[in-house]
Amino acid sequence: MFDRIAQLVQGVLPHDLMGVVEISEAGDRIRVHAGAGSGKATTPYEVAVPDPHILTRIREALIVEDFPNHPLAKGSPAVEAGMVTLLSAPIRFGGRLQALLNFFSRQPGWFRKDDLPIAERVANHIALAMSHHRLSEEARRAAEANARAERLASRVQQLTEELDALGGYRRVIGESRQWREVLKKSTQVAGTEATVLLSGESGTGKEVIARFIHRGSARRDRPFIALNCAALPEHLLEAELFGFEAGAFTGAMKAKPGQIEQAAGGVLFLDEIGDMTLTAQAKLLRVLQEREFQRLGSNRVLRADVRVIAATNRDLPKAIERGNFREDLYYRLNVFGLRLPPLRERQDDILPLTDAFIAEIGRSIGVPPAGVSLERA
Repeated sequence: MFDRIAQLVQGVLPHDLMGVVEISEAGDRIRVHAGAGSGKATTPYEVAVPDPHILTRIREALIVEDFPNHPLAKGSPAVEAGMVTLLSAPIRFGGRLQALLNFFSRQPGWFRKDDLPIAERVANHIALAMSHHRLSEEARRAAEANARAERLASRVQQLTEELDALGGYRRVIGESRQWREVLKKSTQVAGTEATVLLSGESGTGKEVIARFIHRGSARRDRPFIALNCAALPEHLLEAELFGFEAGAFTGAMKAKPGQIEQAAGGVLFLDEIGDMTLTAQAKLLRVLQEREFQRLGSNRVLRADVRVIAATNRDLPKAIERGNFREDLYYRLNVFGLRLPPLRERQDDILPLTDAFIAEIGRSIGVPPAGVSLERA
């Protein structure tokens, strides 16, 4: 398009080179988007503006007689092409200076004041074209964003229905804005292999979300293994997590694979990770860094093909300050951090959860659910 414009304008405004320079919103950078008349393609380039006030002072078309010494000339292809005179016209739309239309000549004193109105008219036509192009680009990006949001919402609904069909504690219950936001983020991270750290008070549904992420991942058909780090003393926790060989400790009559091995190809959910001992933390760090581990009582290195999702109800940054949690492990776990809001922050979910619990209790004792009326609520 710019080559064609340059050819059309040549008859009324002779020039050796034409260029269009876009100005950043802050006015501190310029980018050459197109050039015509040099006989070869112009590679776009971007440079910082030494003095942004140079651009803010441009109100109308102007002529620069000694362009090579102009503050904006440094590194310009126009200077390298031997241009010495510049006629520049502002391109304005959207309430600000968006770009400059530049005409160059190798001849000193080539442009005259009579050329200024012509350059401004051409700049106005280009402003209209650029404005339409930008609006169409914004509309396209908005449409793509809406389409992505719709696909994400559909995926959230699909995963919710799948987990609801499994029943029990796996169900995903809630329609509040805060809960839907958690599900949306969980769906986004599910398709990756990123390690996830779920934080929140006890009872906020951390294992529910961990299973939700597993269900939406490429590992959905592989095991989901959960281990509560707070429920076991140190030696038993390591034995459960890494496994052990026969004779590794008193009572170890035969070898047993750990949870990492049992979760091979799937997801290992480490609940209450903040209660893990520093020794176990160091070993877990190696699993995350090197993807390998050893059973207790063995020197054989095993590969760990697991995705780790950890959960905690503790303030791990404060635990790091107290020396109770390794900082390097924290950053390995917190690749994607997700906070689960307590029920007091999602009060719209109280009734749905109450109905679900009453229905679950009713089924367990063989009576129909009584339900909760809105009047009593």
